[in-house]
Amino acid sequence: MAQRGTLAVEPRTILGKKVKQLRREGKTPANIYGPGIESTPVQVNTHNLVLLLREVGEGDAVQVSVNNKRQRLIVQDVQWHPITGMPLHVDFYQAGK
Repeated sequence: MAQRGTLAVEPRTILGKKVKQLRREGKTPANIYGPGIESTPVQVNTHNLVLLLREVGEGDAVQVSVNNKRQRLIVQDVQWHPITGMPLHVDFYQAGK
């Protein structure tokens, strides 16, 4: 599993069906989770995410910067829009501390 890509994410306060508003603003909702950590909702710039996903795929490790703190995470799951092909949601998995 090669380590490639870097992505900046921000904490997310908009949850549930209201995430449509985020997508209209050009942001994709995401979650960071793993054993021993609490699931953290985040948002990422959709354009930057698409560029990253051209380099890496599901199961690949990426550097994610949350509040200027870098973490090595795995792209666990990406949900895609069936018509536009744009990402709807991403899960990042933190294997361990």
